[in-house]
Amino acid sequence: ALGTLPDLVHQTGSLFLDDMYLVEKYDGEIDTPWRAAELAGQVGSANLIILANHGVIAMGRNLAEAAYRAVSIERVCRLAYDVMVTGRKPTKMNRGDMVGMQVSLIERAADVYWAGAARMTIKADRTVLT
Repeated sequence: ALGTLPDLVHQTGSLFLDDMYLVEKYDGEIDTPWRAAELAGQVGSANLIILANHGVIAMGRNLAEAAYRAVSIERVCRLAYDVMVTGRKPTKMNRGDMVGMQVSLIERAADVYWAGAARMTIKADRTVLT
């Protein structure tokens, strides 16, 4: 709704370093091959797409990565908002540190998150296994 990507103000945001795209005008469903091709051409290689006034599309090499990006962007946006409402400028993170953290998050945290989410789902409802 703000027409901008969230500021990356916490190490979790490193996951999205140079890997987010904002679609400022979103006019409906991606319900035809040509609309999908148009969107893909617009966003390039970004793995997280924010559709203005709508929501997100999260991608990854597998379901674990896509799910981790989907839940992480909510935290990133919340943290950016919390900083924004203070009226103060966030402390800048070191880009080199962010690059290293980005690799670590996608290589390690996605699978850990996925395994934990699966355990919680099974614990809550064992019928998901049938």
